[in-house]
Amino acid sequence: MSRLRQTHPDAAAGTHAVPPPDAPVYRGLTRSEIAFAYNPTRAVANHAAITADKRRRSDAALTRLGGRRDIRYGPHERQLLDIFPAGPGAPVLLYLHGGAWRTLDRRDYAFIVEPWLDHGVTVALPSYGRLPNCALTQQMRHAREAILWTHANIAADGGDPDRLHVAGTSAGAHLLALASHAAECADRIQSMTLASGVYDFEPHRWHDRHLDMGLTDALVRHASPIHRPPARPDLPTLLAVGLQETPEMIRQTRDYHAQLRSRAMPAALLEAPGNHFEVGDWFGDASHPIFSHMLKMIQVS
Repeated sequence: MSRLRQTHPDAAAGTHAVPPPDAPVYRGLTRSEIAFAYNPTRAVANHAAITADKRRRSDAALTRLGGRRDIRYGPHERQLLDIFPAGPGAPVLLYLHGGAWRTLDRRDYAFIVEPWLDHGVTVALPSYGRLPNCALTQQMRHAREAILWTHANIAADGGDPDRLHVAGTSAGAHLLALASHAAECADRIQSMTLASGVYDFEPHRWHDRHLDMGLTDALVRHASPIHRPPARPDLPTLLAVGLQETPEMIRQTRDYHAQLRSRAMPAALLEAPGNHFEVGDWFGDASHPIFSHMLKMIQVS
């Protein structure tokens, strides 16, 4: 079956030519099915309560934590990061938050910091520009710039730039995966952990929530990590996904893992109980397998 294509607004006519919601447009899925499969706020009924709990725990953690706040790593108003040092010569974890490229902030994930400090790991939490005021290509640049800035400057906070590791969830995972395609970034990181990301962007061109991305054929390919693998074939990579996520989200992770393994990359796959919003909690839980796996990668760096 030939794949239908969404027509973007015609500048002259000001109209859309969009397939009806019940027409299959991607892997046999209709636009309505894609809207469910790729919108966790629809798939997880209690998502607001989970997010509110993260914010509550993050606010509490920020009152206890020291570190440096609101450090500028680029010219955009949201290119700010917070650094929480673990001591001289400490390895460094840069964690990039999710939020569908349009919501949330670094401080919504401050709750992850203390367990890493307890294990002697410095943590850097960047924010980045958000849709609709910041284009997807700009967000991709912000992720690269966060890595490069941290590598160049973390020594001032006692961190070891040669032991820089990155991790992200959802949109953060997607942006970090793309950043690793740039050799200048891949050469500066020692491992990458990506949880619940989208690695083939094609379904998002059919997702009404993301029409403001302006996804053309060229941009879909440019924004798809499955077409832009890490520049370093020896980069240790952990891919993770929750078993209570939608089948499409699980498939995306498995397909990307298979693609990396086909390149003989040292890529591991972790599937554990949890929905899309619960996956973020894993990074702040020292008893969770993702934490243990990441810690091992950090300790051998």
